[in-house]
Amino acid sequence: MWKYTSCSSSSVHLVSICRYSHSARHDSCLCVPASDMVLRFYAKGVRRSILPQESASASRNRFLKRLRGGEAMRLWIALCVLAVALPAASAPNMLLNGGFERGTTGWSLPGEAQVVSEGAREGRNCLRISTNSPGWTVAGQDCLLPRGAKRVRLSGWTRTQNVRMGANPWEKARLQITFYNANGELVGGYPPGFDIDGTTEWTLYTRDYEVPADAVRVSLIAGLHNATGTAWFDDLRLEAFDMQNNPLQPITESQTDTRDWYPLDSSPDDYTKPAVVDLSRYLHRPAGKHGFVTVKGGKFVFQDGTPVRFWGVNIVAGNVFMDKTTAERTAARLAKFGCNMVRLHHMDASWAQPNIFGNHPTSTLNLSPEMLDRLDYFIYQCKRHGIYIYMDLLVHRKFQRDDGVRDWETLENGAKIAAHYNRRLIELQKKYAHDLLTHYNPYTKTRYVDEPTIAMMEIINESTLFWLGGYGALPPSYIQEINDLFTEWCSKKGVSRPQGSVPDLLRQKNSTVGRFLYEVQTATYKEIHNYLRSIGVKVPIAGSNHWENWIGDVLSNAQLDYIDRHAYWDHPQGGYSPTNRFNNSPMVKQPAGSTITWMGRQQMEGMPFIVTEWNNCWMNEWISEAPLLMASYGSMQDWDGLLQFDYSGGDWAPRMEGSFNVGNKPHVMAARVPAALVFLRNDVPPTGKSYIYSFKDADDWLLRPMGDTVPGGLMLMQRVACQKDAPQTPVPDVPTDNFTSQHGLLRWSREGVFLINAPRTQGAVGFIGGKALDCQNARIEAQTPFCQVVLSSLDDQPIAHSKRLLLTAVARAENSGQMYNPSRTSLLDEGKPPILLEPVRATVTLKGIRATKVHILDHHGRRTGKTLPVTGGKITIGNEKTFWYEVEVAPATAK
Repeated sequence: MWKYTSCSSSSVHLVSICRYSHSARHDSCLCVPASDMVLRFYAKGVRRSILPQESASASRNRFLKRLRGGEAMRLWIALCVLAVALPAASAPNMLLNGGFERGTTGWSLPGEAQVVSEGAREGRNCLRISTNSPGWTVAGQDCLLPRGAKRVRLSGWTRTQNVRMGANPWEKARLQITFYNANGELVGGYPPGFDIDGTTEWTLYTRDYEVPADAVRVSLIAGLHNATGTAWFDDLRLEAFDMQNNPLQPITESQTDTRDWYPLDSSPDDYTKPAVVDLSRYLHRPAGKHGFVTVKGGKFVFQDGTPVRFWGVNIVAGNVFMDKTTAERTAARLAKFGCNMVRLHHMDASWAQPNIFGNHPTSTLNLSPEMLDRLDYFIYQCKRHGIYIYMDLLVHRKFQRDDGVRDWETLENGAKIAAHYNRRLIELQKKYAHDLLTHYNPYTKTRYVDEPTIAMMEIINESTLFWLGGYGALPPSYIQEINDLFTEWCSKKGVSRPQGSVPDLLRQKNSTVGRFLYEVQTATYKEIHNYLRSIGVKVPIAGSNHWENWIGDVLSNAQLDYIDRHAYWDHPQGGYSPTNRFNNSPMVKQPAGSTITWMGRQQMEGMPFIVTEWNNCWMNEWISEAPLLMASYGSMQDWDGLLQFDYSGGDWAPRMEGSFNVGNKPHVMAARVPAALVFLRNDVPPTGKSYIYSFKDADDWLLRPMGDTVPGGLMLMQRVACQKDAPQTPVPDVPTDNFTSQHGLLRWSREGVFLINAPRTQGAVGFIGGKALDCQNARIEAQTPFCQVVLSSLDDQPIAHSKRLLLTAVARAENSGQMYNPSRTSLLDEGKPPILLEPVRATVTLKGIRATKVHILDHHGRRTGKTLPVTGGKITIGNEKTFWYEVEVAPATAK
């Protein structure tokens, strides 16, 4: 059987001709260009390179001798036809640094990737990716398609060593492209790529692809896809052609025109001075004045019956251990912005500088007195300012030589998966919790277990026995341990043990192993939960918060006190450097696929639900959209807490940095003010009717995704929750493009426009430029294409009766000199100080109320002494170099 495949190199078009022998079970292949130059010859399953001195005719004759009878003539007729049909054009490389001669420039690389000189195919360098743990270990680069592109050619050289296939046939060394539209959505599916396993020499892979109609961007990945081994890549190319096969010139960079943007005034705030923007009045001073947090009626309430919602941030790793001045300023700033909870995260990480163990080189058995003192003082400052503490226990602890942990060198940070069943790891978790939580804080004069400022805690961060991807990182002894536990469990249950390892059975979604994992994980959670109660912990306790949503995992966590989940929009890919890849797609244009709809499927009826990690990550340029969207729908869904990941600092920063740190993103911090008001005041109440998704804890349900039958858009229309064995609510008709909440207070469309029309908060977020958007008390007409314009009552009265309003107007922000790659999916230069803010040019026309004065506020939320004129009820903004205005209002004069 002959197979003919069109392929191409960087300079010539090739035809691959293969004859497959069913009896010998091998291919004989020839790759022939129009120029008749032979590149490779395959026979009897062994690849043999054509020697440079061997002529094309000699190669051809050697190949033809292998053919039988008339096959040679038929082959050459086919070659002639294909050689005439194929174009021979080539185009400039759209990839930046496709040969890795400039090191890592232009590429998003995983930690397992290195640019090396040893073994390069040609030139000085090539890319090597090597891993012993299956995972998504790929390099990537995105390219903006030139105007008129109809065809893209992928080519590149690859060699492999001991690449072992993962669970699926495509999980090998991989070279592949995908296409995306202007909203960052995948278009054209997943075109065929090149998948290679085993050990191979340098081989050229090339293929042409039709460009989908809506595509504006092409993304290349090269690496190991859930496989182990080593792969090398060199001379990677992406070329674009128009309808007539003419080569197109690539776009080399992209820089925003910021000539009319203004610099942020990053001078320190004086927190002793009153400010218009100061939400600390919504916080309890001191925290804990209403007693410990408890759970009643499926909600968080204090001991005295006071209900509470938590709006806050995470403080991470070494940032937790501040000096006293920074602790004071950080707590003051968070309180001013309305944060009433801080989650203390990654305190145990080995990479944290410092960490809670004082970065001891051989042991994590003892807590550092110096770090505890710093932690004590920050908790004390939080208590003073009305900020509650969410305490993490096991997060990213790297067990050390003296800890008595088996295979500690190769055990993953945080002991993911193993910490759920290994007895030594469970006992060490208890010891850490005991030492931390029974510690006496000399500043608050209480032990942590007796301090109501510490509001809740979790046992282990982002870990679950249901996470198939985590088993690949386990040392073999821990795989053997859980296999033995499964064998013992089956024997005790009197059930036949299925053949295979626990990870293999989990991959097969075996119902018996699903029940086993559920029972083991739940038993460990309950054991540690009971231990925490025995040492005096009084507050709610959660199990974990993995981003996957298997029913078995969520149900296991539901056996404790509340549900906690995590979700990110545009999480950086391949690492956390600004040069790593991001999609740069606005969430506001993908309502049904947003993180809101993802998290909403995991709320359990009758239990508090908190999201302790969420973010729309920088360098995505649309991230100011996130706070109001999250607060509005979180409030409508009646969630109990939203903690953005992460935060540091007591002042405005001179420069933006870090994919997650919102503390140095001024446009995000400004947008958090109206969002905090929405969430803390419950400005968007839950819808009157809830959709209840029913599921069972039967074995065949445990390995199903939570809420897999719930349309994403439903979470934008009414409250959604899950309940075991409840009557199934009929699924209502759900639109695909425009979503209006059941009570009419929220509207969100796929064109990228979100409107909130609540009594105390009214405004719009997204691509609202050039539109006239009506709320009950205001019409918003923005000229800035993407922005947020929001009116908030400052005296808690409905806007129609309020005397003071806050007008928030934010758009984008960049560092000075910040430069993107052509597709704006990576930074070539992350820029320098100062931060530049895009001005929002808009007109707000008040309805039913009359503005008597509009004060321009500075970046600390205080009056500057300057005002804006109000003509005919219209407030026109855009030249004031601020994102906040105070509007004094009175009822409109009756006609």
